[in-house]
Amino acid sequence: MSRDFRTLDVWKKAHLMALEIIQSAKKLPAEEDEEGGLAADVCRSALAIPAIIVRGCAFDDEDGFRESLCESLESSREVEIYLLLMRDLGYIPASEHERLDAMNGEVRTLINKQMSRGRIRSS
Repeated sequence: MSRDFRTLDVWKKAHLMALEIIQSAKKLPAEEDEEGGLAADVCRSALAIPAIIVRGCAFDDEDGFRESLCESLESSREVEIYLLLMRDLGYIPASEHERLDAMNGEVRTLINKQMSRGRIRSS
């Protein structure tokens, strides 16, 4: 029996963050949008977080779901470094970096809370 990912706060926040990061990545130079470029990498990692959560919802057991949450944390750490690079290369202002980094931190907090609950809860 699969779960409805749309009811999970962690998925909702990760989805919103991915949308915001995609918008920010549009500001990067065209060469960064190519395969292997910074824009492509940050978008791939940001999109992976909610997608992995969705995949985890298909598992019938908690272990499978938890494993997916761990994987989504890895993608969140990738997003963290890509956002730093975007800021340090001058592609986004510090204020935008702070906002997106804070969203990423909130997503990580929600993932960790979801993992510690012992069962999957919806809002």
